[in-house]
Amino acid sequence: MIEWRPIYWRLFDRLRPIPIPPRPPETPWIVGSTFPPFSLEEYDYLEPAHLLYRVSPADGAAHVLDWGGSVLVLLNDAGDPLASFDVEDYRPYFDHPRVWGIELGNELNLPYKRDPRSVNAFYLEAVDELRAAGYQGRIVTGGIMNLNDETLRWARKTIKGLPGDVIFGWHGYDDWRDQLEKLHGILNARRHAMTECGVWIEDEAIAAHLIHTGITQIYNAGSLCYVHYQTHDGAPNTELNSFGLREYSGAWRDQIIAVLRQWSLPPTSEVYVSARPD
Repeated sequence: MIEWRPIYWRLFDRLRPIPIPPRPPETPWIVGSTFPPFSLEEYDYLEPAHLLYRVSPADGAAHVLDWGGSVLVLLNDAGDPLASFDVEDYRPYFDHPRVWGIELGNELNLPYKRDPRSVNAFYLEAVDELRAAGYQGRIVTGGIMNLNDETLRWARKTIKGLPGDVIFGWHGYDDWRDQLEKLHGILNARRHAMTECGVWIEDEAIAAHLIHTGITQIYNAGSLCYVHYQTHDGAPNTELNSFGLREYSGAWRDQIIAVLRQWSLPPTSEVYVSARPD
């Protein structure tokens, strides 16, 4: 029987590294991960100043900021996020130098029965409240679960009438790579941010290559950030398992971290990432 794996790896190792495009200095490129770590002290390995964490005030935003990481403050999506928004929950983060922005929810198109007009009304009210309270930073709409046609049709209705400085949030799942042109079609030049994207990690080297090519494509599409899903694996045999920068056992996935580190370096056109970093 032919030993397919060694042959496959020899072919895979010949994949040429993809050059990272130069990043505009006025738009810092930040990479990071959803979910705050269990123990912040253990995560010095990830160089927190280069990471963008997506976390709600209730789930530890203040701890991540104290640790030194930047935070995309996610609206707490427990229960009904449209009914639970309180601008006072976010006031402590208005002027913090490491708060990257405030995201108004998470995958609000779940379930699909949620009326996009109600989400649009929520966005309009929340933006008005945040600005009236003095917040002048980035505001991102709740990242939609994917870029499928049905999701984009739903999303187009939710951003009707929003101020031009509100950023559109989206997630990189399903067939997002083939849908970026359609995304631009509903935005009419509105800025956008990819606030969650994960790869099921069965083989780390393959996953690292997919993540790198994905970041490259997301960057070239004009996204303001890349937020990796997630910092650590969930329990074995659950839907959250095998997405993390760290295995459930505690072992780091160094090849994936190397990709994120390369992207989080200061802007340069001469950084290359191999599919299998040494």
